[in-house]
Amino acid sequence: MIIRYRSNDNALRAYYNSAPQVCSARIFHKDRYSLFVLFIQQKAEDFTVALATISLLTYLRFPSIIKGKKFNKKGGYKMKRLITLFLCVICFLTLIGCQKTLGQYDGTPLLILKYETVDYNGGWTNTYIFDFENNRVQQRSYLPEEDEETEFNELATFSDDEETVLINSLYSYGLFDIKDNYPSSSGVMDGGGWSLIIEYSDGTTKESMGSNNSPSSVFSDCAKAFYLFCGEGVMSSVPPEYYCPPNVSYAFKSGTTSSGYTSYGKRVDYKWNGFESVNNNVYDANVSAEFLQNFYEGTEYTLALYTANYGKYDNYDKFIKCIVSSYDFNENLTNPTVVHNGGWFTRIELELQLNRIYKIRFEFDNGDFVEYTFNTKTTLGD
Repeated sequence: MIIRYRSNDNALRAYYNSAPQVCSARIFHKDRYSLFVLFIQQKAEDFTVALATISLLTYLRFPSIIKGKKFNKKGGYKMKRLITLFLCVICFLTLIGCQKTLGQYDGTPLLILKYETVDYNGGWTNTYIFDFENNRVQQRSYLPEEDEETEFNELATFSDDEETVLINSLYSYGLFDIKDNYPSSSGVMDGGGWSLIIEYSDGTTKESMGSNNSPSSVFSDCAKAFYLFCGEGVMSSVPPEYYCPPNVSYAFKSGTTSSGYTSYGKRVDYKWNGFESVNNNVYDANVSAEFLQNFYEGTEYTLALYTANYGKYDNYDKFIKCIVSSYDFNENLTNPTVVHNGGWFTRIELELQLNRIYKIRFEFDNGDFVEYTFNTKTTLGD
């Protein structure tokens, strides 16, 4: 399968609207087939894995069984060992077989996928239509009683290859096998509801609906596939750590005063979870951005970076390297200097020089990275 790179303007606009903090430059998601890899990692048969693990531990862990003479004399030990080995092999082959067969949808082609939510408190309705005949995604939000004629917005267009990846992903995550109805388990009548309609090329349809209840794990997985496809999670919100690189906390100290920020700097280049933004101009970022911290001539400043809040509310992996560099404040970024080069830290303190551009780069074990920049250009006044 060939996956073409895509930079659809409408999808990017939706991406900006749904996650403006991420979009400091043009964004690509290079390999949507990675959804299958993610699925294989997360959705391998739990029972098979558990059974294989138990069998292997039984085989390796119990010397009393392996060394027991009474089993050797009667042949029982050999039989138990053969059974355990056979069970491990069967479970391993089953797991490998699952990995090879999952993710390929070969059922009746889809024509339309329509997903709609309604807020019972006021009737606010949000509708998405995935048109696989015309290769487009449409969306509208409206109040049915007041604005039924609201036109659909074209959220994204897509290629046939991208369509294949999306459908395979939704199939892998189990969307096509959800139940027809998910009634409220508590009988609550406020809240909200949803409906899903899938139209197939043979004229058949699949319809599902729910009220204050849904197959949450399926919707959560599918939301990531939709997000990569059109810039919105559609069925569920996508956690920030999926698309937004992490940052650390900052504190600027001068004398006895200190100013702290839970996040600081302008994001420039990054590669994160398949998304990337590269070749950004660090100088332009510093010229255009507005930073909260002021710097004054004749004052000495220290920068403290700390990770007390890192991953406190989001599920981020720890970075393995932090590189802090500084440059002269000009377009050519002359006189580059490495201020810090180390691994994970709890807290570090760095002496700052005035009228310099600083760039902080965090690198991760899987090859992802993110860079932030700020400057110490002095401000006139007290």
